[in-house]
Amino acid sequence: MTHEHERTVLLGKHAERAVLESAAAGHGWLRAAISTAAFGEMEQVAWQAAGAFVLYSEVHLLGHRVVRVTGESEAAVEEALGVVRDAVPTVSPDDLLDVLLSMPPAESTQMIRALNGLRAADIWNCANGRRPAVDPRYAEAVERAVRHPERQVVRALVDAVGDLMAIRPGLEVPIVALRDADGPARDVIEDFAGFCDATP
Repeated sequence: MTHEHERTVLLGKHAERAVLESAAAGHGWLRAAISTAAFGEMEQVAWQAAGAFVLYSEVHLLGHRVVRVTGESEAAVEEALGVVRDAVPTVSPDDLLDVLLSMPPAESTQMIRALNGLRAADIWNCANGRRPAVDPRYAEAVERAVRHPERQVVRALVDAVGDLMAIRPGLEVPIVALRDADGPARDVIEDFAGFCDATP
């Protein structure tokens, strides 16, 4: 089966996996695989739906749960994704970008969760090296977050960009541009800039 279309959503805080599993069974999805998490690994459940493959992953190191749907047609992907959205609350990458681009800036905990969510949403692209469509909002979000007054937000940003810059080239530029600027996270930025200098 050739998968040409793909969509990813994150589950909301109060989404229950059991509810999603019940919805999958109710729509006749066949469980294709299941893996139990070990240290540093994701717990996953996969289903074969009509014309689509649905993969649920618990990215526990980032505090997010992700559902990735791939399929032969956009209609099949949207149909399967609709089942997920009807069953449990979901959060899209668009929602996370809205948090990062909000004015005035969101609270630090919201910013950090949004940054980790974008990392989790792109985890499979990072794994296979596939570059997603260019979205200028990502660069704008980096430019906003790197100037956040809370040091922990900048640390979360650097971690996120360190993962994402291989598939979203240029995200590191706004951070590296501030390598000599004063601020609460100057050392974090300088360390990251040094990492970028050493990366081919």
